[in-house]
Amino acid sequence: MSLKDQITEDMKNAMRAKDTARLGTIRLLLAAMKQKEVDERIELDDGAVVAIIEKLIKQRKDSISQFQAAKRDDLVAIESAELIFCRLICQSKCLKPKWLQWLQKQ
Repeated sequence: MSLKDQITEDMKNAMRAKDTARLGTIRLLLAAMKQKEVDERIELDDGAVVAIIEKLIKQRKDSISQFQAAKRDDLVAIESAELIFCRLICQSKCLKPKWLQWLQKQ
């Protein structure tokens, strides 16, 4: 089962569990993956999916720093939750040691 299929299954599980925060993050990830597929007219492999997750993690970290500078604690909380879910997805799905080492540095 590919990484993309596993993330789709996670979305279904989050829907069943009515976990809206996790579901929202997974939908953001799936939308980013679909956008990449449509733009480049390719089928994403696991490496490309990991790159997208990595990009989303970086975006969340940048957003958090900007929101903290603007003293928007409500948005910091939302972005922090999304960051945690992105990291959990990557840790649970990307079993390659170099990705786990990269995540631990973050």
